[in-house]
Amino acid sequence: PINSGPVEDPAYRDPVLWYAHPKDSPPDAPVSGCAVTGGSFYSGSRAKRYPERYHDDFFVTDVGCSYHSWIAAVDTDTKSVEKPLFADGLVWTVDLEFDRHGRLYALSHTGQISRILH
Repeated sequence: PINSGPVEDPAYRDPVLWYAHPKDSPPDAPVSGCAVTGGSFYSGSRAKRYPERYHDDFFVTDVGCSYHSWIAAVDTDTKSVEKPLFADGLVWTVDLEFDRHGRLYALSHTGQISRILH
C-alpha cells in the first residue's frame, strides 16, 4: 500500500481504526496487533443484546500475535476504541458477524464459531 494509517492528504480518507504492531506501539496505546481480519457494524437490536453505548459502533478483530486475538468496539463518530476491549484472549479470530437478532459471532481460523456474550 501507498499509505498505512492516517495521512494528511485530502485525496485519501483516514481509516476507521489504525494501530501499530506491538513492538511499535507506545505502552499506553488502546490496542496493538498484527492484522485486522474481520469487522462488523452493530446498529442495536430490539433484544438490546449490548448496552446502548455500542449502538452504531464498528466491531473489529485482530488475528493476533502469538495466537492472541481481541475484539474492540470503535465509536464511528470519534474513531476511538471503547475501553476496555469488548473481548480479549480469543484464539486467531478471522471474522465477526452480527446475526439479525444482534448476537455477535466470532470465527476462528480453525473453523470454530463462538458467540460473544456481554
